[in-house]
Amino acid sequence: MEYLFNGLIITAYCSLVLSAITGIFFFRQLPIGLKRLSLFLVSRVLIEGLSELSNWCHQPNLWLLHYHVLFEFILITWIYRDIFKASKVWTLKVSIGILILSGLRIASELDLKNKTLWELLSNLWVHISIIFLSCTYLYRHILIGSKPVKPYFFWINAGLLCWFSSTLITDLTFSDFLEQPKEAAIRLWMVNLIIGIGFYVLCGLSFYKWRNKQHL
Repeated sequence: MEYLFNGLIITAYCSLVLSAITGIFFFRQLPIGLKRLSLFLVSRVLIEGLSELSNWCHQPNLWLLHYHVLFEFILITWIYRDIFKASKVWTLKVSIGILILSGLRIASELDLKNKTLWELLSNLWVHISIIFLSCTYLYRHILIGSKPVKPYFFWINAGLLCWFSSTLITDLTFSDFLEQPKEAAIRLWMVNLIIGIGFYVLCGLSFYKWRNKQHL
């Protein structure tokens, strides 16, 4: 199982890199939402690459991933802001969400005794917020019977919903507060990696399919 797990990690990173390269290659030809998505993927490539480099140099690397959570949250909410053609009130609510997340990150640095708890809460805030935005998109444009705004975003939204739902469950499983058998936790993480690979591939295909559609 260890070889399969490591193989999935490598496959996930390679699919991330290829999707990010595809997004950058077609960047000027993409709709604004996909341009922002490509920036999100590039940021993940850089952060995960720096994290692995720090680990190889035997330097602490978790701080990179933790602070990337804030940047990731801002980028994805920025994408949904464009998709929903958000009002000033909606923008204010997202800004409050960003402030709450920033407060949780600051608390994790000030309250070292409960650092793990604050970091878990900040990750949960991000995952639940993005899941809520994804479900809101589905409700507005599927359940109420209207056509999806920004058609290129439908499958991207589905991928974000599946990926962040899986990541939410995985984070809870790996937390110190819900200890699980190691083998079960690894299997769950492998499922999360597979969903992540699917999401990255979906992003790359979307960049290719919706190139030359800047007007959308």
